[in-house]
Amino acid sequence: MDVHKSNLSGHIDQICNLITDNNLKDIILVGHSYGGMIITGVAAEIPERISQLVYLDAALPETGQSLFDVISSTGHDPRSFSKLEPVAAYVEKLYFDPQRIQKLPKTYILCTESNFIDITSFAKKKIALNKKNWTFIEIPSSHVPQASMPEQLVKILFEIAET
Repeated sequence: MDVHKSNLSGHIDQICNLITDNNLKDIILVGHSYGGMIITGVAAEIPERISQLVYLDAALPETGQSLFDVISSTGHDPRSFSKLEPVAAYVEKLYFDPQRIQKLPKTYILCTESNFIDITSFAKKKIALNKKNWTFIEIPSSHVPQASMPEQLVKILFEIAET
């Protein structure tokens, strides 16, 4: 998905269409980084097809927030991060009914060596306030554990899938 050629709602629609066109059910959605915005939107659109959400060092939005809003809410300027530009995908606000995803099991994987730790640590605080249906895992990885520790990440994801 090219964030420079599309927007958040377009990315959500692409995943929803993939799932519905192929009649997929019992899906575990994993969203990395900006992908947290996408999986939240997809789950709110078609929660009956989703069995679990996994946020991998990802944005954890409230309704009405864009990725830039999520970052700004932590006291940081989104443009201070390399390669983070105010493109449509990052500034479009996500509106959803939180009740539609409330009952879904959710896991947050925090990468403790991430260059976004100041942002993602806020997710830990949000989850601590409402632990219902949440599992929280910390791993000693960069923001991209699929590159820095792929075997360990796959093991964690398989363990999540088995629960």
